[in-house]
Amino acid sequence: MAAPRKAREGEVFESVYSVIALVFVLVACVELVDGVAVVDVYRLIQYDLAGVPFGSRLASLNHHAGSSLFAPGTDLSRTVVMIPVREVNITFIRGLIDALRSRYPVLVCYSEVLEGFDGEQTTKIINRNGTERDCTKVHLPALQNKALFYPSNILSITGAQKDLYRIIPQSMLLVVDGAGKERERENSNPAKSGRQRWKWQWAKEVGFLDGFVIQRDRRQPLGGLIFLLPRMFSPENKDNMGGGDDFDKDLMKNILVELEQLLVHANIPYPVYFAFEDDNINAVLVDVKRNDATGQPATATTGGYKLVVSAPEPRKLASPTVTNIQGWLPGLKADGDSTQLPTIAIVASYDTFGAAPALSVGSDSNGSGVVVLLELARLFSLLYSNPKTRGRYNLLFGLTSGGPYNYNGTHKWLSSFDQRLRESIDYAICLNSIGSWDNELWIHVSKPPENAYIKQIFEGFSNVAEELGFKVGLKHKKINISNSRVAWEHEQFSRLRVTAATLSELSVAPELLESTGGLVDNRHILNEAAVIRSVKLVAESLAVRILW
Repeated sequence: MAAPRKAREGEVFESVYSVIALVFVLVACVELVDGVAVVDVYRLIQYDLAGVPFGSRLASLNHHAGSSLFAPGTDLSRTVVMIPVREVNITFIRGLIDALRSRYPVLVCYSEVLEGFDGEQTTKIINRNGTERDCTKVHLPALQNKALFYPSNILSITGAQKDLYRIIPQSMLLVVDGAGKERERENSNPAKSGRQRWKWQWAKEVGFLDGFVIQRDRRQPLGGLIFLLPRMFSPENKDNMGGGDDFDKDLMKNILVELEQLLVHANIPYPVYFAFEDDNINAVLVDVKRNDATGQPATATTGGYKLVVSAPEPRKLASPTVTNIQGWLPGLKADGDSTQLPTIAIVASYDTFGAAPALSVGSDSNGSGVVVLLELARLFSLLYSNPKTRGRYNLLFGLTSGGPYNYNGTHKWLSSFDQRLRESIDYAICLNSIGSWDNELWIHVSKPPENAYIKQIFEGFSNVAEELGFKVGLKHKKINISNSRVAWEHEQFSRLRVTAATLSELSVAPELLESTGGLVDNRHILNEAAVIRSVKLVAESLAVRILW
């Protein structure tokens, strides 16, 4: 994986590249070690975006293994929770991240409960189906064995309770009926004051909520998290696409994509690691689950497993060097022609960004674009090696860096061009994520479709695609000059008044740090037939343009 690049002024990215060994130590007592198993783990990325920290800032682990946040007697601040991704509930993880970052306890709901009560301060409640609803932030009575609560997902704790932390599973959550509430106005004249005060008359218990409350301590709330990935996503499993896993692979892919976005866009105050399931780690997890289920979580005195990662704390990287690679095939001038030949540029970005840098191989985004570009360079170098088959266009090939970071490498590459070269470019074709499509590709442009060059590009690709048995669509998106972020690589060309387009299987532009070669973007999702068709499409479209 290429090193992360500086996206723009004020943005510094950090990461850890090494794969670290995670050691499971079976502890009979404080001094006695009975067994050890070693598993490769990959740390959650750490980076700063415009001075705001994201990812995980901590690296070292030396805590007891746990399988649940709800095991009685568990000291969460000294526990690393092992979570198989195949068992992940995204609502649970979202609530966990929010709760352990929040200054308030958080209630996470899995099912529909009472309607939210009105109030001045509102927050969100998350339901099992992923929908959210405004609810009231209120004060919670003293937490004891049972917790009366309002149906909100952030509960303000006052008094002596504010420095406590605990997790209350659903069997301890008592739902009360708010039907007996009475409304009182602080001012009888609504025109002068719209503020309302609720007086609660607790009625009856209506049942238990399917959810949990996490009440955060001001200390480190959790020793760490380890997400266990299905082995089919392991780079070592490239020759066995099925991987022997028995689950819905599309569902697992969607879960991983959503999980990765949650982790990448959060500032998590504890270490987070990824590991792949194997016989060793599965055996450990079975033992840990058994101990947690019997009420015997691992401690220094009772024994159990410890998870140990010895790693130096991450350091801020110096501004990385942007490395762009280019190739040039000169066209053939006609006799007596003194004018400069026009140029067509074929460009692909090669960097990746994901939750775990060592796992962000980016087979589709944008390994597929790189593969197609290299094959095009090979084909046209053979064609241009013979003067009789050399085209009347120069061909410029560019592999650019910093793609996930606003295509910073593309901007610097274009800025380094001699003005005459930049002005000689008729148009540029940027290749992005073209390795896992079925029947349709998209050409994304910034200039209006009526533009002569845009019409020429689209018609050329569309005609060839029709002959090959699939479709190419056209998407027009104007550039917002006031916004420094670019959605597609061709927009860096357009900002310098160079006609350009992006060929992609994506119908809409991804958000920042999305579709940048994450955890699931490996050979298992790549369609080699799609890559071959992409090569044919671009090669034949270019050949028609430069030779006839």
